[in-house]
Amino acid sequence: MNGIEYSIMNFERNELFLLFYMYAFISWCLESLYCYLKEKKFVNVGLLFEPLSIKYGFIIFIIAINSFNQNELLIYKIVKSIVIILIVFSLQDFFVEKITGITPIYKSFKDKILNSSILSLVIISFIEIIQPLILILFSFVPPIVIKWVSRLLILILIVDLVFTTILFVFIKDRNLIYEEKHIYELKGNLSQSIVLFFVKRLKKAYKISDSNNLEILDEKTLSEKGLIFGKDISFYKLLWIFLVMSFIGDIIETIYVLLVNHILMRRSSLAHLPLSLVWGVGAVIFTIVLYKYRNSKNLLVFSMGALIGGVYEYMCSVVTEIIFGVRFWDYSDMPFNIHGRTNLLFMIFWGAISLIWIKYAYPKLSAIIEKFPLIIGYIITSILIIVVSADIVLTIGILGRYAERRSNYENNSYTAKYFDINWPDEKIKNVWPNLDDI
Repeated sequence: MNGIEYSIMNFERNELFLLFYMYAFISWCLESLYCYLKEKKFVNVGLLFEPLSIKYGFIIFIIAINSFNQNELLIYKIVKSIVIILIVFSLQDFFVEKITGITPIYKSFKDKILNSSILSLVIISFIEIIQPLILILFSFVPPIVIKWVSRLLILILIVDLVFTTILFVFIKDRNLIYEEKHIYELKGNLSQSIVLFFVKRLKKAYKISDSNNLEILDEKTLSEKGLIFGKDISFYKLLWIFLVMSFIGDIIETIYVLLVNHILMRRSSLAHLPLSLVWGVGAVIFTIVLYKYRNSKNLLVFSMGALIGGVYEYMCSVVTEIIFGVRFWDYSDMPFNIHGRTNLLFMIFWGAISLIWIKYAYPKLSAIIEKFPLIIGYIITSILIIVVSADIVLTIGILGRYAERRSNYENNSYTAKYFDINWPDEKIKNVWPNLDDI
């Protein structure tokens, strides 16, 4: 791999294969969990031996190869991805019918476009947010390890494809290929073990006694046992409060700047996701601190909210300035400001928001969160944790390297070169237009 121009297009064949293999494995995990939740039984969605979803792995790999241009418009990437997905699905249906004689269940063209559009958005989000971290991690693996691991996996994959194809072609009772068995009867295979790990993790998270009866994970049964997603002030509820309020805060800030300054300015904290973390973290802090005062007088809640909000906003400004050497906001031109980091007007605003939040908005949002299906809510939350965490790590890397360039710090690492090429100063200024150097 060329360390000077660090992107997926500079990967060698062995590295590209490992990337495809990883995509196929991740796709298999998600597809298996989906089928398990739908059927409450294990369904073999991969090859005969390996936990790989070749179809989706190939789709992600092709889209990733065709999405390396950072300057390409998002809508163009989406359209290209939809076309790729439609082509791969059509080819799969054609070859399955020709080789096995199984006639695919065709969906309407409208459904195909809708499904392909949703899948393309998911894949592009993964490529934009998760893949950069994967590319950086690849740079730390010795080439000799990549070479021999990829060759071994290629050999195993070829054998697996041959046996899987023979099974499809020659076995008359093709239902045996997709025979669904109780998950606890299939502990020996890696594929089932991964799903089994998820089940055990889910049980541990909700303190469900271990049992060989999968009906324990049925939504109705869980509801009858009084198990509620995000009950009280739990981790899952606070996480969803953080996500929802980060998104709403981003919208509010964008509208505020548009109305006051007549400028459509991006106000998101992260490199990709439309989230304003100041709002999200603030909502979590207000919830934890003010929850026990939710039945107190309005003036007390307002005063506490104004004080907490002012201190919180001030500290956020100080922390970002110390770590990254930049300011995301500056109120120096506003009256009654405190070192340009917060001001009286916004403290009043924080007080009003905290009052509205704890008295009216939080109870409604809390009720909605607690209505989430327990299992689906757990899975979606886990996926969101991975995606948001990846974007946070990526954003820290981008701004950290930006601060290094501003201070003329010499850094020749693979990570630094990646950020220099893919996130130059001009792009950073476009993503965070309100960013001010210190």
